[in-house]
Amino acid sequence: MRDKLLVWIFCVAPQFIFSQTKTADSLKAKLSGSRGEAKLVVLNKLAYELIGEDNIKSDAYSDEAILLGKKINNPTLTGIAYSQKGVNAYLSGHYQKSIINLKKGLALSLKAKDKTNQGYTLLQLGNCYMDKGILDSSRFYYNKAYSILKDSANPLNLSKLYRNLSVLYRFSSDLKMQEKFIDRTLKINYALRDQERIVDVLILKAVLQAQQLMYDSVEVVLNVAESKAKKISNKNCIYNVQYSRILIAIEQSKYNEAFLYMDSARKYLDKNDLPKIKTVFLKNIGRAFNIQGDYELSMQNLYEALTIDEQENYTNDIIEILCELSWVMIHAGDPEKSLSFADKALKLATQINHPIYLVQALNVNGVVLKDLNRFSEGKMVLLASVDTCRKYHDYINLVEAYLKLGELFIKARKYDGAIPYIFHSITLAQKITYNHGQLWGHLFMAKVRIALNQFPEAQEELNQGEKISKYLPEKEAIIEINNLKKILYQAQGNFEQALHYGEIAWRMGDSIRSQKVANRFANLQRLDEIRQREKNIQLLTQQNELSEAEVKLKNSKLQVQYILVTVAVLGIIGLLFTTFRFRGFYKKIVTLNKSIQERNVSS
Repeated sequence: MRDKLLVWIFCVAPQFIFSQTKTADSLKAKLSGSRGEAKLVVLNKLAYELIGEDNIKSDAYSDEAILLGKKINNPTLTGIAYSQKGVNAYLSGHYQKSIINLKKGLALSLKAKDKTNQGYTLLQLGNCYMDKGILDSSRFYYNKAYSILKDSANPLNLSKLYRNLSVLYRFSSDLKMQEKFIDRTLKINYALRDQERIVDVLILKAVLQAQQLMYDSVEVVLNVAESKAKKISNKNCIYNVQYSRILIAIEQSKYNEAFLYMDSARKYLDKNDLPKIKTVFLKNIGRAFNIQGDYELSMQNLYEALTIDEQENYTNDIIEILCELSWVMIHAGDPEKSLSFADKALKLATQINHPIYLVQALNVNGVVLKDLNRFSEGKMVLLASVDTCRKYHDYINLVEAYLKLGELFIKARKYDGAIPYIFHSITLAQKITYNHGQLWGHLFMAKVRIALNQFPEAQEELNQGEKISKYLPEKEAIIEINNLKKILYQAQGNFEQALHYGEIAWRMGDSIRSQKVANRFANLQRLDEIRQREKNIQLLTQQNELSEAEVKLKNSKLQVQYILVTVAVLGIIGLLFTTFRFRGFYKKIVTLNKSIQERNVSS
């Protein structure tokens, strides 16, 4: 009961690491010879260059800059140092530390009347709050940043603001506002001729079109992005295009195409040391396969991602993967195992108290408890999810939590209790234009009305759901509509119509099951081919390494022999030289001895 597109659409935003380190070496060279304000400027530039590349070094340069800035009493440059320290903190998941430092940077920039850093810091505060899941605060700081950046001479920061506003509006499913800000940031980056950021925004545009099921347009936009990415030295760009293609191909069940790009992306990730990007890749590939019913492939990718996350201590990603593994087990029919994963996720989410991850963990816990018929516990957990969503204005997850509560009451056969929660879900989904929520809300309400023998109302709910289903590619919803029609007509004694709709539902369900089985076999076969190829490559590599070792051993033996021969030759030469020297010396002694003897005789 999750929106197939939205499950991955929030995670598909490119994980770009823009090439900022190319000037870091020259800055390090300047640092040793700099003093006072000049040194402070270099420290801040170094901290900025290393953001996202080496956060530990970047943070160290920021600390050094803050100390120096206070010493020479320069609020402008000290404010910049605090702001950059704040950015480092939220990129590392330390949100409270980030907010403290960003606000210190903002206060100093206000004191120094530094509009540039004010705009930058307000933008970063918006980013921090959005990453933290507090969308109202994020929007507040973005609006304040816009009031400064719209009139500034820094179009790059304005383009960043527009890009992130498009992401913010994605969370409220406002497609028009998403498109508006994507087009704005794209226009600025074309004017700046910033190819890396153009590729980034083109991917966002493709994602938006995928939300609208405009797959032909998606292909055109991604082709443009790919052609530009191939000309850029930063290979992360081409990876991000391939990553987007994989998820969109899986969404369309185009597995051969997905595996083609997956193969290339994996080679890139295996070759480069990018653990964060790799774990995000594996997590979302696993999630996409779960949605499509390929549970073996899903679990394989998720477990691999979990191993990396635990090694790197990526707590947020660990929570997401545990939640996804719990969903996999629900779909695979193992609720006990699902509950084990869900409990671990909830404990971690409660520890870090991050609303987005807390809601994810609460929702999956509520569903698995419902499946285990532990209705009281499930209700308590889902009500906690509702409270969290309300507190942080997370409207999409609030719709989902209401739906899950309605589903829980339906399974417990407490139909009257389900009505208010389903009603809330439909009303809120209409308000935020969340079609998936509206569709399933109407279907759940139809199920309740049928159970209460309210047949005209049930028919009206089905009609509403059927209208919305025409705009969504959800086969499960179409099957459910036909199943509910069968139940409705059967309850009214119209067995001919009930049989008709029952057959439609059965044929569609059988077709989906058959396709999933076929896909699963094809995917596993393709996976075996990839594994065999990787084993062959590994064997060939080992053989090459062995051959190289043998050559090195032979060379080392020859080198030793050469040294021994050289030493021997030098020894012989030395011996001959010594012999000749001794022979000359001996002749002189003999001559001198003869001379002395002759003197003695003559005397």
